[in-house]
Amino acid sequence: MSQTLRFGILSYVNCLPATLALETGRVGDPSLEISHGSPAELNAMMASGDLDVSLVSTAEYLERRPQYQRLPEFSLWCDGWVESVTLYSPFSKEAFASLNPVFAVTPETATSVALLQILVPNAQTMFFESAEQVEKGIASGAFQGVLLIGDKSLSPPAWTSSLMAHDLGQWWQERTGLPMTYAVWVARVDLDSERLKLANDLLAASRAWGTTLPAELLAEGERRSGVGQERLKAYFQRLQYQTTAHSAEGLVEFGGRLVLNRLKTESSGLRTERPPALAGR
Repeated sequence: MSQTLRFGILSYVNCLPATLALETGRVGDPSLEISHGSPAELNAMMASGDLDVSLVSTAEYLERRPQYQRLPEFSLWCDGWVESVTLYSPFSKEAFASLNPVFAVTPETATSVALLQILVPNAQTMFFESAEQVEKGIASGAFQGVLLIGDKSLSPPAWTSSLMAHDLGQWWQERTGLPMTYAVWVARVDLDSERLKLANDLLAASRAWGTTLPAELLAEGERRSGVGQERLKAYFQRLQYQTTAHSAEGLVEFGGRLVLNRLKTESSGLRTERPPALAGR
C-alpha cells in the first residue's frame, strides 16, 4: 500500500483558517498529496476512494457513515448567521408556506440543499447551470429563489440586490436553537492508524496557525475571493473548526431531521431536478 496521504481541501475560502497552512507547506509532510474541489467534488472523491482524508458535506457523511472514520475534533460549523449559505428570493420566509416554491440550487453542495429542504419542506429544488439562467427564471416566475453557497454567496451577482437574503444558518438557529454543522473531516474506513494520526496532527497544526487569522491568511482570502479583508475577518470569526458538545448536538438534530425530511420527500414525489429550458436562453 502506498504511504502517500491523499488529502482533500475545499476550494472555497471558508476553510482557509483550517487548511491554508497545509496548502502552503507551512505545516506538512513529504507524503502529503493535496487535491482541491467543491463540496460535491470532494464528496465524490472520498466515496470513490480517490482520497484518504478530506472535508465532506455533513449530508455525505451521514449517508455513507460506514465508509468513513471521522476525525471527531474537526468540523466546519456556525452558530447562527453564516453568510455563505444564502437563499435569495423576492418572497419572505413566511410566504413560502403558501407558494409551493421552486428553488434553483447549485449542484456543488449536498448539505445546504438538504438544509433548505428541511427548512422549506414543501419546496421543489432544481439544479441550475448558470447565473443568467437563474436571473431569467426568477424574473419569469419559474423560480421563487436561488440558493448560493461559498464564495458565490459572499459575492453574489448584482441582480440579487433587489431580492431578500435569507441566511440558512440563522434560519436553522432560529428554528432549532442549535448551531449548524456544514461539513466534517473524515478518513477512509480502512486508513491505517499511522496515517490517520498524521492527518490529525497535520490538520490540528494547520488549524492552530490559521484560526489566529494572521495577515497572510486574510490577504490570501482576499486574493482568492475578492472580498475585503475586514469583512473576511468578521466572516472567519463566526466560523468554527473545532467540534464541541454544542455543535455535536446540532449535528445530531440535523441528522434526525434529514431522515424525516427524506421520507416525506419520497412519499410526496418532491425531488431535485434539472431545470426546464427557459425562454431566451
